[in-house]
Amino acid sequence: MKKNETVSLLVLTGTLLISCTAHIAMNDIRSIRKNMTRNELRSLLHKSPSSAFQIVCETEEYWVDVFKMQTGTAIHTYYVYSGNDFITHYIPYPTTEDYFFIFQDNGLIYWGFIHELHDSENASISNLSPMISEHLDK
Repeated sequence: MKKNETVSLLVLTGTLLISCTAHIAMNDIRSIRKNMTRNELRSLLHKSPSSAFQIVCETEEYWVDVFKMQTGTAIHTYYVYSGNDFITHYIPYPTTEDYFFIFQDNGLIYWGFIHELHDSENASISNLSPMISEHLDK
């Protein structure tokens, strides 16, 4: 194998590994319903959360599961020198954002992006937004 082909293969392999990380898509959440347990949710999504933590707000305890949601696709561009010319390669990969599932008494009470959480009409849910953000910033 030529050096150029080896470099191309290594870059392609690395990019594919990055894009194969566990994330969910909008289609994955269509069957989600309130009061699902954490285990039911994970079983439905066939994935584990990227992080999970507990929050205590006043006297209420909440569990937060965070998954990476695919929100789009970006293109990785790289160039390989081949003889007297450069060859351009384009590799698509998913872009993701944190997507939150909030449980109370082991039942799902809310799911969405952080800005949706903050804008919730339910005051007890919107009050969790700064606490979740603070936890993620640690």
